[in-house]
Amino acid sequence: MKLVILWSAAASLLIMVISGCGGGGGSATGGSATKTATLVFSSYSTSSQIGGFALTVTLPKEVTVKTDSTGAPLSSVVYLSGQFSGSLPSAGVTYDTTSGTSNKLTIIDGSSSGYAGEFLTIRCDVPIGYTPDVNDISYSASFWSSDLNNVGVLPNAYAKATFN
Repeated sequence: MKLVILWSAAASLLIMVISGCGGGGGSATGGSATKTATLVFSSYSTSSQIGGFALTVTLPKEVTVKTDSTGAPLSSVVYLSGQFSGSLPSAGVTYDTTSGTSNKLTIIDGSSSGYAGEFLTIRCDVPIGYTPDVNDISYSASFWSSDLNNVGVLPNAYAKATFN
């Protein structure tokens, strides 16, 4: 009888130890809850050389970009591409996440020069189940001329985006 009680106590102790393992929260080390989606902007409808641009992009709240410790987007996720080369000035890129419904990026670059075509890439973090759709974002852009004889905003230059 003593042996049965001893085995019952040992089995009960083992069950308590096993049921207390795992499920303690913390972060998962085996994967990520996000994936990367790429947002590419291109200009069109101008034959003038573009000397710079101002772009404001409003992203859905669940679409984010990686930032440094000060909240500024990393240069590896918001960068010039295609027709424009070089680096964006750090003061020319702002990221506002204070809205309850969206995240806003503002990019101003007056030091690049190029013609119509791809000019900016933004690498976004999106939830695994999210399917990127360009209709989920809004943006406005203006371009200005690099021609010293025709300084000012280019009225016939537009931006378009692809998001995948």
